[in-house]
Amino acid sequence: MPRQLCYRTGALAVALSANAPSAPPLPYEVCGRHERLCEAAGARRRHDGRAFEEMRSMCMQANSLTGAAGSAFVSVGKTKINCAVYGPRPNRRPGASQGGRINLEFNYAPFSRERSELLDDANPHLMTQLHQALNAVVRLERYLKSTIDVCVLVVEDDGAITWRKFLSLVSAAAGVLSAALTCIGLALAVAGIEVIDILTGASAESRAFSNNKEWTQLDLGYCPGLASVCFVNARGPLVSGYNGEQLFALCEAACYAVADEVRSCLRKAFASKYQGRALGEEPASPHISSDQLAGDDQAKDV
Repeated sequence: MPRQLCYRTGALAVALSANAPSAPPLPYEVCGRHERLCEAAGARRRHDGRAFEEMRSMCMQANSLTGAAGSAFVSVGKTKINCAVYGPRPNRRPGASQGGRINLEFNYAPFSRERSELLDDANPHLMTQLHQALNAVVRLERYLKSTIDVCVLVVEDDGAITWRKFLSLVSAAAGVLSAALTCIGLALAVAGIEVIDILTGASAESRAFSNNKEWTQLDLGYCPGLASVCFVNARGPLVSGYNGEQLFALCEAACYAVADEVRSCLRKAFASKYQGRALGEEPASPHISSDQLAGDDQAKDV
């Protein structure tokens, strides 16, 4: 059976509206459903009705938390992530570096997964990957002798258990990684932290249905305004071939679409902020729902 492209994006947002649909986890639950999945593959549709190149439903919210310099709540499908940014604050540790630094905290909520112990070993690796992307995007030279605290909480993890059956611990968190990149990027922008560009993330996978062990996966951190890659993590035997090019093109297109929605969310957030100041009221937290996204541009379902 020919290979099909299975796309999961991570730049996106939280089902803040009760009507926002969520898609089942990827990859396919092949146990007991092989015939159904192969039939869907032949029709170039997923078992949830989406096309293989179609993004999950998404929405995003700025200023989701009070007390933080900037915060954001982002979800894609059932994956929901909250991020808060504090600072910059002066370094008070003895022997601290003269340059700016990012203090990153990444945690899963106790209720985010059915069996939270499965991916505990993946947390340090995820933090390392997120740190690499942040160091490439944040202009730390503007924050000498200062620390920026970034706190990420995974409220719900979509598909971790299913991925754990077939792939490694690191691969299981691929959707969380790409969603976290976008959530952090939005929170940094709300906090007014200087960055080289908006940070977005996406991930894509190519899998042969006849052999679930043969897969290729790409996680991408992208700055669409500069057309620049700030983070890339690829694994699998087909990364250097045509499939790898397809995966990169899917992730790149997704990041451009997500960046448009991040900018729209930021415009609404700052408009609400200044309007609230003029009226002497606390501004509401604007958000973008999946229904709004679908109405804006159907072509963004890459």
